[in-house]
Amino acid sequence: MGGLWKYFEEHDAIFTALVAVLAIVGSYLAGVRGAKIQANGGRDQAAAAREAAQITAEAQHVAALWSLRHLKTAEFMQQCREVRSLTRPFYAEDMSGGSAESLLRGAYKEAARQLAEIELLAPEPVVAAAKRLDALVARALQHAIHLGPGLYKYNSMRWELDLGLATDDTAIIEQRNQYRHAVEALDALAEASDAGDEVRKSAARLAATRACLEVRDMTFDQHTSLLRAFATPSAERAWYTLDQELSDEMGILVITAREMLKSGGDVPPTVPEQRQRWWRRNSVASTAGSA
Repeated sequence: MGGLWKYFEEHDAIFTALVAVLAIVGSYLAGVRGAKIQANGGRDQAAAAREAAQITAEAQHVAALWSLRHLKTAEFMQQCREVRSLTRPFYAEDMSGGSAESLLRGAYKEAARQLAEIELLAPEPVVAAAKRLDALVARALQHAIHLGPGLYKYNSMRWELDLGLATDDTAIIEQRNQYRHAVEALDALAEASDAGDEVRKSAARLAATRACLEVRDMTFDQHTSLLRAFATPSAERAWYTLDQELSDEMGILVITAREMLKSGGDVPPTVPEQRQRWWRRNSVASTAGSA
């Protein structure tokens, strides 16, 4: 080693050149190492950027789906309420000759369309509850259209008879007699229907048909609806029962929708837990190794 050093002392030009070469080689190796470190850092940054973009996209998807479920379920519930409200006038006023039936059917058609959207967006418990509500709304529609006008006419005749204001007007007296005969015949038909006696029911239906035909201010729709309603066991009571079932099923859908939206306890929508990427696992492993 001493001889090598003495050689360089005697040949200082060679020593100077060797030092320069070693400096160049060292700089080169340092550059290569630095480039490798920078490249690894770039890949880590690119992987982090990709995951951040994916997390953002998934969060946006979850938020959009949450908003759609909230909106479509609320719209369906409101439309069912609208159909329900449109059925009630059929029992409270004369709806013949108007556009009430087409308006009611149009409202239900819209509810059915909204149900189809819920089927595509919502989980099974909400879809099942929405279908049950839709079935009740459809029954309420049919009941209102087919039985509502008859029940309204019957109640209006009973109200006129119960009011019983004194009068000498022969037209009013004759009308009340027509009402009385029709009401009595319809009551007999209802009793036979509730009893399930088909022989009595057949005779009572014929008598009710004749009595209703004598009522001059009764429309054809009311006449048909009356016979159908009073031939149906407990038709008026069935309407109140159906209305209560609608309220109950609406409440069930509200509870189920809150569970879907996690709004019962004011819980915000959450993003699913993300998978740990390879670069993050390596980073954690490296940190642990350094420690």
